[in-house]
Amino acid sequence: MCLALATGAPDDESTASPSPSAAPASVDSLPTAPPPDGPGRVDEDNQRGATDFLADAEARLTSGATTEAVGVLLAHVRAGDLPLAERSCAAAVFARAADLLADVDERKAAAVAGDAAAALDPAWNAKAAEHLAAHATRLVSSEPAAARGLAERALALHPETPQAVAVMADVAGTDTWVDGHLTLGAGVVMATASATAFVVGFDLERQARSAIHTREELDVLLLRRGLTAGIAWPMLVGAAVATAAGVALIVAHDPGPEAALPSPFPTLPDLGSAP
Repeated sequence: MCLALATGAPDDESTASPSPSAAPASVDSLPTAPPPDGPGRVDEDNQRGATDFLADAEARLTSGATTEAVGVLLAHVRAGDLPLAERSCAAAVFARAADLLADVDERKAAAVAGDAAAALDPAWNAKAAEHLAAHATRLVSSEPAAARGLAERALALHPETPQAVAVMADVAGTDTWVDGHLTLGAGVVMATASATAFVVGFDLERQARSAIHTREELDVLLLRRGLTAGIAWPMLVGAAVATAAGVALIVAHDPGPEAALPSPFPTLPDLGSAP
């Protein structure tokens, strides 16, 4: 059944998990039923139930009711009706539905279906990341927190997703907190150096005026006073500029919104590892 829907194999760099085509190709290929009183009777009933709603979802997908197919399958998966043995087949249905929805520009629905496929079978991680990133791109201006959450989810599935990287850059904001404090700290250091130079300069001035000195001694004092003045005034100006710049950078700090997954993400509970 699901073999015909899994058109196009997942990318090679996606996580090495059982291929969607490894799922049963038809209802007839399911295991033969155990004896009526055997311990596998309940498992067989679950398997048949899964086959029924999978067949329903695939029939809707084939008839063009893609959104309905995703809804039917999601409802059963969320209810815990999907046996582990059928995860690959369900993932293939979700992946095919995601591609079809993307083709008609239904980006949100495609992201939901793609995310569901990846949750069931990591072999679809790369394609799911592309759908999530495409949906996130549309939310950058209207819902930046949601865009960031979806982009982070896409990168967690497949780190080399260009659209997701671009979305993260768009919603990153302006991180000037550290730079602002460093600049402000430099201003404080320069102000301290300027104040010290002024104190030394005034002390040299006092020494020059408080007693009688030889020409050579007076020249040395005046030279030292000139050097301290050459340090004090530039440092004072630099301190004023650095302090103002540091305060401006701190005020301008805007790290952007915190990531927040929009509804209906996450779409599926963790059902454990595929067999």
